[in-house]
Amino acid sequence: MAKFKLKQGDDVIVYFDHYEVPTKVKGFYCYGIYLEQCGVVPFTAYKFYGSGYEQIQRFIIVKKKWHYKLAVIAEWIRLNLTNK
Repeated sequence: MAKFKLKQGDDVIVYFDHYEVPTKVKGFYCYGIYLEQCGVVPFTAYKFYGSGYEQIQRFIIVKKKWHYKLAVIAEWIRLNLTNK
């Protein structure tokens, strides 16, 4: 499976603090992604989702709504395996 790929103009859904924000990708920075509705958020691409953390806030970025729950599980596993 290829890495999660985005380009300028793609439609994405951002989840943070249990809010769902449909938005478009406007650009990229070395430390994050610039989104139309959210501004610049931290971003790292994984297999089918992207995530980022800013202090205690988590951002999950997906292209399809049904990927969100799987992304949360995958992120939980990733964090628990890397912290051991």
